[in-house]
Amino acid sequence: MSYSCTKIKTVVYFVIVIFTLSILLGSINPIYAKSEINLDSSIYLLGEPKSGVILEASNIHEEVYPASITKIMTLLLTLEALEKDQISLNDEVVVPKESEGIPGTTVFLSQGDKINVEDLITSLAVGSANDASVALAKHVSGTKENFVEDMNDRAKELGMKNTNFENPHGLHHDEHVTTAHDIFVMSKELDNYSQIYDWLSIWLIKDFLKGDKVSKDEEDGVYLSNTNRLINDYPGCDGYKTGFTEQAGHSISATAEQDGDRFIAIVMGEETSEDRFENAMKLLDYSFANYRTEKIFNKDDILAQTTIYKGEKDRLPLKAKQDMKLVLDEGEDEIELQEEYNIPEGVMAPIEKGEKVGNYKVLADDKQYEIDLVSAETIEEANFIDYMSKMINYWVKFGDNSSDD
Repeated sequence: MSYSCTKIKTVVYFVIVIFTLSILLGSINPIYAKSEINLDSSIYLLGEPKSGVILEASNIHEEVYPASITKIMTLLLTLEALEKDQISLNDEVVVPKESEGIPGTTVFLSQGDKINVEDLITSLAVGSANDASVALAKHVSGTKENFVEDMNDRAKELGMKNTNFENPHGLHHDEHVTTAHDIFVMSKELDNYSQIYDWLSIWLIKDFLKGDKVSKDEEDGVYLSNTNRLINDYPGCDGYKTGFTEQAGHSISATAEQDGDRFIAIVMGEETSEDRFENAMKLLDYSFANYRTEKIFNKDDILAQTTIYKGEKDRLPLKAKQDMKLVLDEGEDEIELQEEYNIPEGVMAPIEKGEKVGNYKVLADDKQYEIDLVSAETIEEANFIDYMSKMINYWVKFGDNSSDD
């Protein structure tokens, strides 16, 4: 796909985002003051995934070891491979030698065992199983080394500038590093796959893999419990991952959804497991007490169109790649929005459905929001019949316009 010159359109308008109940009843809306956040943590981040807005943060660009939080990227690449039909949930995976005897948390896989992709995802998402991470990596990319390369390539695409992966599970390596900011980036990208919460929100499976070859005790199965206790302890929590090694300390990327609002809390390098959970809960409490979201566009909404040259059609509809939400202070009733479309005047055929063409930006309360605009359909290059059809339509239209009444 090639581009012609870029055209930018800016529109400023005012909109009442929401009326509170007190306004509807005619009473005076009370003055709202934010609560204070009291957090005993040196590295943390609070953000909203759809907008990408970071609400509270400390030392988010400081280099840290992610430990098992690494598995967010492993899950992301797996979900993307599923979306592209490169793999399926029912694929039978033969456990590679590299999975057997790996340190840390496992589901006791042995070389040659057979397990399907969905069970591997469950093993990783719930039990943070290192052996399952390696088996998935090899199934998705052919080798563990190829998968690690894919992890780093995807990190670069997402703008994770301070991240380097050395393995798919997060066991310590001196050069396996990231930042709280980059963890937020990959966490919010994983949020685009709502199916992931079906696995991440599982609290306990007492007889996982019962009767299957991979289970060391075929009668009882594997006792699989979620490493993220907020799944059980915090209202609406359904992800993502905890992490711990001696070098990394205790860390977490947690998310919760309440009344349609979702926030992500990241805490890194705590001295104890309890500290990471307590501070993550404080961040989530703060977010739900002080902010709310307003959706202004849904994923796949048609937002614009542009010309397509040498295509079987003349116009290309452009849709939102994902939902767009604004993050508002609780008690805020009116907001000024400035929107900007960045769309090429035309593109050359062929173009694939879902291919990025431009972007849409909104500035609201000094927060900038942006979503990609992608092709809403596949348009092939015009053939001879298409050109003849266009010419006939043009002649008919020209004749109609030039005829006398």
